[in-house]
Amino acid sequence: MTTTSYLRQSKTGSVENDRFPSLETASFASRAILSLRDYILQTTGRRIWGLTFTLYPDGKFNVEYDYNKPPDYEEDDDDVAATSEATPVANLLGGLLGNAVRGASEDQTPESQRLFEALTLLQRQTAEHSANWGLGSETNWNLDINEGWLSWTLGDGRVVQAAVQVVGTYNTKNNSFMLGWDHPSVPEPLRRAAQQVHTLGQELGIHRWTTRSVDCTEDEAWQFTALAAQQDGASGAYRGDANGTWVYMSFGEPSIDGNPAKDQRP
Repeated sequence: MTTTSYLRQSKTGSVENDRFPSLETASFASRAILSLRDYILQTTGRRIWGLTFTLYPDGKFNVEYDYNKPPDYEEDDDDVAATSEATPVANLLGGLLGNAVRGASEDQTPESQRLFEALTLLQRQTAEHSANWGLGSETNWNLDINEGWLSWTLGDGRVVQAAVQVVGTYNTKNNSFMLGWDHPSVPEPLRRAAQQVHTLGQELGIHRWTTRSVDCTEDEAWQFTALAAQQDGASGAYRGDANGTWVYMSFGEPSIDGNPAKDQRP
């Protein structure tokens, strides 16, 4: 028979069912599975809606998962959520952002060269934020779309905050990217960075950069975001999951309690 570990607390102490894996082991394994769930969402765009984890007495385990969304769950694919679940940022340096850089560098057109330069800059900025204050290790993120702030909660409880611009939202169901310059869910003050891409597209005659919604890959969404961040003089860029829709953002200089985050290394 398979069961789970338990821990009972009393006035005189605690009793643990030590015939089975310890509570610490079970908790660690559960966290690992949840991290895997988040990683799958970040790298593939597919959300696991149901997850069952069983840990057996001998230490072996079984994981069952379900990609089917509950029928009573409703969402707006292009909505920008003001608050979202804890979703650590993907490994931008070696993963999605790296793919976007390589994709842009393969073409020698003026458009691709601009994207390559923007992505290279963003890659360097991301590395600096990761080293300086821990971008990528956050346990939660929050977008206050009304006040124009993006914040990250770190594992030690510190909260990092930065002014934000919404570059666009990526719909994983139809692989489309809606730019923030004409996005119904993005307030006017948060459209500036996306508008920079639109303006540059008009100047250079690049129709794709002036199109409200484009069919593209996640790598290409990063390219749009990097270009917007570069043109707007941003400190970096970030994407977060908002109920199954990726929100791509650029941000200003991060701070902790009003002081530059780069001066407060963990």
